[in-house]
Amino acid sequence: MIRFRCSLLIAALFIVALNAPSFADLPVPLKSPNVQVSSPKADKKIYAPGEAANVEVKFKNKSEFDIEAIIILDVILPDGNTQRLRSDIRLILGRATEKTQLLYQIPSDAPSGHYFARVFLRNPYVREPFYSDDAVKVFEVKGGRKIDTAVVVKEK
Repeated sequence: MIRFRCSLLIAALFIVALNAPSFADLPVPLKSPNVQVSSPKADKKIYAPGEAANVEVKFKNKSEFDIEAIIILDVILPDGNTQRLRSDIRLILGRATEKTQLLYQIPSDAPSGHYFARVFLRNPYVREPFYSDDAVKVFEVKGGRKIDTAVVVKEK
């Protein structure tokens, strides 16, 4: 009888362990107090379709410890489509300021209008970002295709 109860207890603990959230499923704050990120900036204010925009993002690690991060930049087009740029894994040294440049190839059939970008920093081993920011206007495309209605992005 005791063996049966022990077996039942072990089976119950095993089932509970299978249903427990993994480390990657735990919620992660979107504004890490250890990271400060500047708004993305392009090397020019106005582009034509087919050109490449060099977008720079600066970030500061305010902690003593090094951080491994992937920088993700979502570019929001005037028609509402989003295109994602992603850096390689970067090591941000403790108490250091770093910058990265991401190259965005503007499509040849790109719509005219304002292009916005939103920055995410993500640990390469956890799928949720530990930093994300509001979208900001980065550049404008002139001479592209006309669109009937543009998406409105409210800057903060």
